[in-house]
Amino acid sequence: MSDHKVKSPISDDDWRCFTYLTADKATLYRAIIDLFAVAKSEFELHLRPAEIHGKLQLRGHQVELAELEAALDQLEGWGNLQSYKDNADVASLKEFYRKKLLFQLSAEGEAAHAATLTFQKLLGEQAKLDARALERIADAAAQLCRLAKEVSPDSAIILTTLRSICQDADELTRRAQSFFRWLHEQTESEQADLAVFLRYKEQLIEYLQQFVGELIARGAEIASRLLELDGAAYTRLAKAAAEEEVGEPRAGEPEQHSAELEQSSGQWLGRLMGLQGWFVGRDGRPPQSEQLRAAARAAIPRLLLIAGQINERLTTRSNRQADLRRLAVWFATSDNDGAAHQLFRAAFVCSPARHMKIDVQTLEQRDQLDVRHDTSWLDAPPILIVPQLRNTGRLPAGSASRRIIDRAAERAAIKRRLDMESSRDESSRETLIALGRIRLSEVGGLDADTFHLLMELIERAAPKPGDRRQVDAKSRDGNLRITVAPVSEQPTLAVLGTEAGELRTQDMWLEVSRAG
Repeated sequence: MSDHKVKSPISDDDWRCFTYLTADKATLYRAIIDLFAVAKSEFELHLRPAEIHGKLQLRGHQVELAELEAALDQLEGWGNLQSYKDNADVASLKEFYRKKLLFQLSAEGEAAHAATLTFQKLLGEQAKLDARALERIADAAAQLCRLAKEVSPDSAIILTTLRSICQDADELTRRAQSFFRWLHEQTESEQADLAVFLRYKEQLIEYLQQFVGELIARGAEIASRLLELDGAAYTRLAKAAAEEEVGEPRAGEPEQHSAELEQSSGQWLGRLMGLQGWFVGRDGRPPQSEQLRAAARAAIPRLLLIAGQINERLTTRSNRQADLRRLAVWFATSDNDGAAHQLFRAAFVCSPARHMKIDVQTLEQRDQLDVRHDTSWLDAPPILIVPQLRNTGRLPAGSASRRIIDRAAERAAIKRRLDMESSRDESSRETLIALGRIRLSEVGGLDADTFHLLMELIERAAPKPGDRRQVDAKSRDGNLRITVAPVSEQPTLAVLGTEAGELRTQDMWLEVSRAG
């Protein structure tokens, strides 16, 4: 048996390479590591302390050479750098014994720097839903179907396709999580920029609607293609990808090669089955794409509700909860108890009311008696106030009658527009009813209103991938009924020409009628 060298597991000391990110003088340490990363990208193998010092100064970091050498030693102690003796320019025995070092990034330091760059990229990435990933996944799924049908497919193409489709699926999931997390922060966090949210709420809603439409169309297409592959096809694809990824066995290591091949094949098979579960569902659980579609659709009415609440909060003259929260902050930041008591008296009007607005007669009495403002209510003569001021806290004030605005023209315009929309809706209904029982692939060109009505009905009645039963559903207003049934046991695609381009989705039998 050959003696295999097994790498020991990561120890606690290996994590010290991340210490430079948060230690004292972290700015200097990060600048040094960035400098070494740039040098390596420019194919420089080593750097001397003097070279590092000069490059740092060119980048605007003013540091003494002695401080830089101490920082290099510290980074070497953490495992980010490794040093070698520099004897290239030695001209005498004295220079030979003098400490001269060459530094380069260690494997741990390079890995820590790459992880830091990934961390910064993910934090700074804009949260958005990427519908283009669905198109790439659909194309890759079609490529897998073609490769599975070939007698001897190219394993390199299989590996490349699998990597591409898994990367796009991971990216789609990660971006969806990031987007909904950002949406939650914008609508429920007190630190959110509400003005920006209100400004872009209509674009957000349109953005979500477009993504939902793309997810419905592309999701059905991807699911139908993945259903064409059975378990044996998935196993063959995973095995071919593993053979290409692992490569040829090394000399004297057949057992290790077999273990690596089996592990890689199992991983690829697991990812393929997970991908099928994402779009088709597995073990009785709904597909993740359906959950994502439900989350995106639920976000639209929530956006409208929150936008209305924010508008109402911004347009009202006072907000009791916001005022009390602001007052609590002022109390917490008061300089001393005296300032807090003064703030309390001012906020809750705990002071003499000699300044209150009263009638002319009471004012004349006050001028004659000359009562000081700090006189106790028990010792002072009574003050007569208007009854409404006692009941409501406000003095009666006359105001001019509001001018009545004639809205007849606006109401007539709204009625004409509603009549026109109702006429268009009725025309779209009649067009769909006149089609009778027809395959979706045989539906000809439809105008925009009729096409959107048909898509709404199909969405409400669309069967889950793999479901072969007939499905009935009603339109949102309850006026129409649609009956949807699968075409055959083998899923096929339907291509519809629309004003915005071609729509590809699963073919089906459909019939639209008026609801009884």
